[in-house]
Amino acid sequence: MTPEERAEARVTAEMLGAGGRTDLISAGLTGLAAAALLFGFGWQPASIATLALGLVGRYFGFRVGLDRRLFDDLAEGRLEVADLDAALRSITGGKAGGVARSIADRCRGARRLLVSQAWVVVAQLAVTTVAALVR
Repeated sequence: MTPEERAEARVTAEMLGAGGRTDLISAGLTGLAAAALLFGFGWQPASIATLALGLVGRYFGFRVGLDRRLFDDLAEGRLEVADLDAALRSITGGKAGGVARSIADRCRGARRLLVSQAWVVVAQLAVTTVAALVR
């Protein structure tokens, strides 16, 4: 990797670090929805929707956290792109010789993942607000 690619990986890893805080917000909203369902307050359909969005949020939280650590390893030179690709192919059962992706493409994909996570939390917050206001 070039120094510019390592710098891009470093910036992406730092940006993905913000996803951890977003994940905490999602976890809190999910817990609130579970409590609302358990104790029977709020509008039940909205609480169920908040809970479902929380499960989606958990997936994005996991992926953003994993990607943050991988980009950090790439930036620090503890992992090379070829080794990462080989490990991912091994874990997922992918075929060798797939299309190589540039660091810039990988960083764009990671940013899209972070934006998706943020949208899930925004939706979860909106549905939680409806659950609290409607009854």
